[in-house]
Amino acid sequence: MRRLWPKRLYIYIIKTFVPLLTAGFSVSLFVVVIQFLWQSVGTLVGKGVDAIVLLKLLFYASMTMVPLAMILGVLVGSLMTFGNLGERMELLAMKAAGIPLFRILKPTFAFVVALALGLFVFQNDWMITSQVKFWQYYFSIKNKSPELAIPEGSFYKGVDNYSIYVERKDNKAKMMYGMMIYDYTNGFDKAMVVVADSGRLYSTKNGMELILELYHGESFQNIESEGSRYNSSEDRPFVRERFSFKELHIPFNTDLSMVDESILSSQFVGKNMYQLKQYTDSLRLSIDSLSQINLENSLMRNSLLKRLTPEELTKAPDTPKESVATSYRSSTPTAASSTGAATVRSGGGSRAAVSPDISNTVSGELADIKEIREVKERSITKREKADLTENYSIYDKLEQVGASQRSNIYSTVLNKISNTLSDSYFTVEEQREQVDLLRKNESEYWRKFTYPVACIAFFLIGAPLGALIRKGGMGVPFLVAVFLFIIFYILETFGIKMVREGNLINWVGMWLPNMVLIPVGIWLCLMATRDTNRWSIEPGTLARKLFKVRIKRKVEYKEVAMVSADYRLALTDIQKLDRLVERELEKRQLGYISFFMQSDYFRSRKEIHLQLEKIVDNLKNSRDYTLVDHLNGYPYLRYISLTFRTTKKWINSLLMIFVPVGIVCYISYIVRNKKYIGLLKQVQSTNRIIEDEMRTKLGDN
Repeated sequence: MRRLWPKRLYIYIIKTFVPLLTAGFSVSLFVVVIQFLWQSVGTLVGKGVDAIVLLKLLFYASMTMVPLAMILGVLVGSLMTFGNLGERMELLAMKAAGIPLFRILKPTFAFVVALALGLFVFQNDWMITSQVKFWQYYFSIKNKSPELAIPEGSFYKGVDNYSIYVERKDNKAKMMYGMMIYDYTNGFDKAMVVVADSGRLYSTKNGMELILELYHGESFQNIESEGSRYNSSEDRPFVRERFSFKELHIPFNTDLSMVDESILSSQFVGKNMYQLKQYTDSLRLSIDSLSQINLENSLMRNSLLKRLTPEELTKAPDTPKESVATSYRSSTPTAASSTGAATVRSGGGSRAAVSPDISNTVSGELADIKEIREVKERSITKREKADLTENYSIYDKLEQVGASQRSNIYSTVLNKISNTLSDSYFTVEEQREQVDLLRKNESEYWRKFTYPVACIAFFLIGAPLGALIRKGGMGVPFLVAVFLFIIFYILETFGIKMVREGNLINWVGMWLPNMVLIPVGIWLCLMATRDTNRWSIEPGTLARKLFKVRIKRKVEYKEVAMVSADYRLALTDIQKLDRLVERELEKRQLGYISFFMQSDYFRSRKEIHLQLEKIVDNLKNSRDYTLVDHLNGYPYLRYISLTFRTTKKWINSLLMIFVPVGIVCYISYIVRNKKYIGLLKQVQSTNRIIEDEMRTKLGDN
C-alpha cells in the first residue's frame, strides 16, 4: 500500500528551508522599510505627530512592501538552503543515493508555488486596505505643519488662499528669507501682495491658526469701488504700506486631519483585480470614443462644407464651381453670423458637449457625424471632386478681392488656426491624462500577477545556484541575492518607465523582469543537474580567474620527436624577432586619445607573438634537453599584449567619449604596457642564451 504521508527527506528539506526563508524575508522587509524611511524622512520628521500614528504608518507601509520583501526572501532562503546542503555534503549524499536534483527541489518548489498563490491573494485582497490606509496616513501627515513643508525657490500653495515664496531657509533659527506672499482671501481682483526681507511661520497653541511674522517689507493691494471701471492698471488705485514688522493671522487647522478614505479607495491602489479590469475596459472605450469624436470634429472644422447643416447639404449645387462659391461665401466674415449656430454644433463644441454620461454623448455625436458624412457623399460624386480639386485655386480667389477684404481673410484664417491649435492642445492634454491613468491602472493590474511569478522565478535561480556555489550562511548567498535583486529592480523600473512613456506595451513592460529571469533559472537548473564543479567559489578563486593573465610558458622535453629541429631556420627567426622587439621597445607610450585612435600601433604585437611561437614550435623538437629547457624562458605574450579596445573605430570613439569607461581602459593599458615591455626585454635575453647554445651546437657539427 502506497504511503500517503510525505517522505522524511521532503520534511527535512522543508524544515531546513522555512526558517531560512523566514529569516531572509524578515531581513528583506526591514531593509525596504528602512529605505522608505530614508526617502520620506523630510516629510515625516518634525511634524509633531504622535508615536502611535507613526507606528501605524510604518505598519501599513510594511504591509505594502511585503511582495518585494517576499521576492528577496525566497531568493535568499533558497540560496542559503541549498548552499548549506552543498557545503555540508548533504546534497552530494542525496545524489549518491540515487535521488536526482529535481526530486530534491520538488518539496521546496511546491512550497514556493503555494506561497506565490498566497501572495496573489494577499495582493488582491488584504494589501488593498493596507495601501489605502498607508496613503491616507502619509498624505495627512504631509499636509500637517505647512511651515516645515515650504520649499526653497518655488511657490507653496498648501495653505488655502495663500501662495508663499521663500528664497532660502534657516532651519536652526526657524527663519525664512526673501519672502513673497500672495493673499487671495478677498478674491483674485483684490489680492494683496506682501514682500518681506525675512519672516517666520508657526502655529498657535490651540492649532487653529498660523502666525506669519514678517520683517522689513512692503505690501500692495488694489482698491475697487462698486461700479468703477478702469481702462488700464495705471488708473487703478492701490494701497501701499511699508513696515518693519507685520503679523498675519491665517486660519488653518494644524491638527492631524485625515484625508477622506473614499477618495483613495477610488484610485488604482484601492481596487482589486476585477475592479481594475472593469475600470480599464470602460476607460479604454471612453478614450477610443472621444478620440474618434475629436478626429471627426477636427475634420469638420477644416472642411469646405463645415458650415452647412444636413438639410442644406441635401440641396446640392448643380456644379462643383457653384459648390465652391457657396462654401467660399459661407466662409467669409460677412457670412459667419448667419451660420454661427452650425459652427458651434460641428466646430468648437466638441469639448462642451462631453458630459459625465460619456456613453450617451458619444452615441449622439457619432450619429450626427455619420449623417453628415452620408449626405456629403451623396452630394458630390468622385468625378466632381476630382474636377473640383483640379480647377479650384485659392490664389485666384484671393486675386479677385480687394486688399482690405484679403486682409480680413488672412486675419480670419490666422484666428481659426490659433483656435484650432488651442482646441487641439487642450484635447491632447485631456487625452494624455486619461491615457496616463489607463496605464497606471493596467500596471497595477499586471503587478498582481508579476510578483507571485517572480517568487517562482527567483526560486528557480536561487536553488540551483546555491547547489552550484555550495556556500551557506549569510555571506556569499546574501551578496548574490542582493545583486540579482538589483537586476530585477532595474528591469522592473525600466519596464514601468517605458510603459508610462508609451514606448512599450503595458503587459510586456510589467512582465519584462520575469521574461529575463525565468530562462536564466531554467538554464541554471540544467547546469545544476550536470554536477559541475566550475561554480564552486573558494576564497580568491573568482578573483584569480578574472584578473590573472597567463605569461609563464611550460615546454616539456619529448622522448620521441617525429620532426627534427631546424637550427639554422631558428637562428634566422631569432634575428627577425630581435629586430621586431627592438622596434617595439623604441615606441613611446600612447596618450589617452592616441590609445583609442591609433590602431596600427598594436599590430606589431601580434607579429611578435606569432614569430615567438614559430621559434618555440621549431626548437621544442630538439634532442638537446638543455636547449628545450631554455625555451621556458620565453614568456607567453598572447594575453598580456591584448588591450581593452576593439578594431572598430566607432566603438573606440564611444569608449573615448564615455570618459569613466575610457579611463579604466586606458589605465589597464598603462599597467599592461609596463609589464609587456619587461617581458620583451626577457625575450631579448632568452634569445642571446638560445642563440649562443645553437651556434655552439652548429660549430660542434
